[in-house]
Amino acid sequence: MKGLFLFVSVVLCLGCTRTDMQPKTATCGRIVSLAPSITETLFELGLGSHLVGVTRYCSWPLEAAKIPKIGGWHDPSLEAILGVRPDTVFHLPEQSDIAEKLRAVDIATIALPAKELGDVAASARLIGGQCGVEKEADAFAISFDTALTQVAEKSAGKERPKVLVAVGRDRDATGIKGLFVAGKGSFHDELITRAGGLNACAVGIPYPRISAEGLLAMNPDIIIEFVSEDEAKNASTADWKGFDTVGAVKSGRVHIVTGDRSFIPGPRAPLLLEELVRLIHPDDVEVRP
Repeated sequence: MKGLFLFVSVVLCLGCTRTDMQPKTATCGRIVSLAPSITETLFELGLGSHLVGVTRYCSWPLEAAKIPKIGGWHDPSLEAILGVRPDTVFHLPEQSDIAEKLRAVDIATIALPAKELGDVAASARLIGGQCGVEKEADAFAISFDTALTQVAEKSAGKERPKVLVAVGRDRDATGIKGLFVAGKGSFHDELITRAGGLNACAVGIPYPRISAEGLLAMNPDIIIEFVSEDEAKNASTADWKGFDTVGAVKSGRVHIVTGDRSFIPGPRAPLLLEELVRLIHPDDVEVRP
């Protein structure tokens, strides 16, 4: 489940222009990014030309595909990282093991949080301070927060239906047997709230696995399943027909959203929020494609 792994193991163009059109003279030198959210933020701040290594999951912007790959989120290669001779490595707090090995050979490492919407702007400012692009980071952070607010206003005052966001599934030949869903404290939980919904999963951990019985008990009004591009061919709303007593299934409000941006708490989050608003309140808002 690439999509689930990409997010659990581990994107703004509303009213602003990317600053990477003109390369910046960064004080952080040659950069390696160990997460898609970090890679996207570096490009937003005009530092794409300084990237010499990214993970195999870093696919946006398209320029990232041309950058040498140094492994994945959970299995970055120390040899590959050293081979691109970085001066600075930006990573997630969960990647402390590889960061410690890099510091042992005098490579600067900076941990950037990526679990909440607020972490996107905070990480941008941390990068800005490290790389000498404070003005760009501040401008991005302001635009990002403004975009989130403007999108959320589209659903303000509307009735809040119960929404279940699924980020992965267990299934066999007979259908869905279990789900990984967005619980309280997750990135997606915050998106549901801002989009004008109530999270149907009240479990107090970010991404619990629930059984088929658990889904029936939650009885969401809307189900939104996020799948990666690789998984899209194996996902269909028809897979949910076995849960015909669930409100979302009975009313035909099961939606499958394809694309890796659905799993990345990064600069494109306002676009994802806008899509959620459209799915939760389709009669009240008009969303750009």
